[in-house]
Amino acid sequence: MGLVGAAAVSATVFAPSHTGDLTFFVDAYRGTVGDEGLRVYAARPNIQSGPIALLSIGLLTDLGVHAFPLVVAVLFVVTMVAVFRMDAARGRSRVVLGLGGLIALAWWRTFAFQGHLDDAATIALAVMAVAALERRRPVTAAVALGVALAVKPWALFLLPMLMRPSDTWRRRVLLPCLSLAIGVVTWAPFLFASSDTVGGVEPSVWVAPDSVYRLYTGASSTMPTVLRLAQLGACLVAVAWVTLRGHVSCALLLGVSVRLLLDGGTWSYYTAGFVVGALLWDVLESDYPLPWATIAASALLPKPTWIEPAEVRSLMRLVACLAAVALVLWTVRRGTRGTEPAPSGGSVEGGDGADRAGEDGLVEFDAEAGSVGEREPAAIGPQRRGQRVVTSFDAPLGLVLRPLHPQ
Repeated sequence: MGLVGAAAVSATVFAPSHTGDLTFFVDAYRGTVGDEGLRVYAARPNIQSGPIALLSIGLLTDLGVHAFPLVVAVLFVVTMVAVFRMDAARGRSRVVLGLGGLIALAWWRTFAFQGHLDDAATIALAVMAVAALERRRPVTAAVALGVALAVKPWALFLLPMLMRPSDTWRRRVLLPCLSLAIGVVTWAPFLFASSDTVGGVEPSVWVAPDSVYRLYTGASSTMPTVLRLAQLGACLVAVAWVTLRGHVSCALLLGVSVRLLLDGGTWSYYTAGFVVGALLWDVLESDYPLPWATIAASALLPKPTWIEPAEVRSLMRLVACLAAVALVLWTVRRGTRGTEPAPSGGSVEGGDGADRAGEDGLVEFDAEAGSVGEREPAAIGPQRRGQRVVTSFDAPLGLVLRPLHPQ
């Protein structure tokens, strides 16, 4: 409730007035309902928003100055509700949920300041897809990502999230195809109106002085198209890999990290997606008493007003992205739960109820009962939430993170 109130106040009291790219999107909407019609994407090749986003932005602008930021705030509330209602969130403390949510809100406001309803909706739909997959509703997740394609074509890199390891290969193909079908139906009228609509895959992306791309290339003009396509391919592979390893909860964090490593842009609304991905890790994968991943993500991707030298910000961005990639790799190796529930065994008395409450269950081993905290790791079997022990001491990240582990 506190986050809902903070989001409402942020959207009304501190509402932006036609800042960022909002005017650009409104002009594109006017062109869509005006003379350009279905050829709007051919006439404006730099539009990176889907038809649903353009239509929504135009209608919200007509409703008044507060309508746009209020909808962005509503998307934040929906995102947080989706995160906090996941099964793993029930065992997390209010400190993790509240502090992590407030940090996410601080960055979420940039969607309103920059006028990017499309990015806000895409992140919200991605989190909703993760929640649907956890509740064993893959078709709902596929529909959510299909709508995301109609909002932002870059949502294509999220489709491998639907390739659950427990599914057959046929189902792993059909679910992404369902999402693609929804996206194609939305884009089809514009594609039929003009073949130049696909020109939007080659936008003019200026290289920011604090980007990682600028750091290792020294380029200062625009990104080459081939790198843009390579960026998309790398994100697809990364999301597919982590999903097939049973950790779809890490897909958003890993995908955004790979994108930031190869992107010339450093807009603050990119950071918002990174922070939300880190919050998903803190809630679904972590056992730490504080949302360290969310805190680190926010601290390592500062705004220009916080740290002025661009070279310093680019180095911090590089460290943040590489640390996120390493954290995901460590998570997969550690073998904690993703959204795929661990198989239940007859040795645990108390089941999911005791597990979600963060209490030690009772296990039977050699006809002896005892609390999990008193047993050796080998006697526990599959490690459950609240019962995990870090055993990968040989891993570099294990050595660094072990002192912070609550157990």
